[in-house]
Order: sequence, then C-alpha cells, then structure tokens
Amino acid sequence: MVEHSTSVIAAQSGVSQEEVYDQYLNVHLIKERITPEQSAAAVLYLASDAARVVTGSCLSIDAGWSVT
Repeated sequence: MVEHSTSVIAAQSGVSQEEVYDQYLNVHLIKERITPEQSAAAVLYLASDAARVVTGSCLSIDAGWSVT
C-alpha cells in the first residue's frame, strides 16, 4: 500500500518515489521500512502456542504509521 501511494504522490509531485518515502519517514517516530520478515514474525507468533490466548485483537505491524 505504501509503495502504491508513494508512487502516485511522486508522479503527481514530480519527485522520485524515494523522496516521497523519505518525507513520510521524517514525520514518523520509527524511521525504517517494515520488512516482509517483520510481518512474517507476527504471523508466526499468532500461529504459535504463545498466542493461544490472544483473541479479538488487532496487531498493527506498521512501525507506528497508523498513529500519524
């Protein structure tokens, strides 16, 4: 979703997609891109015995993006 939105904004603004992404990172507390491995780790946790009592919860794997 971020890749799509940054490409649209970049095309509309006449700047590179990387510049748009850097602007996003400037306003976020955690200044890193979320990797597929980080998302997979959350999925593995939810599928594990450690999460057997987790119900009805939303686990945001977004480095705080949904807060801003």
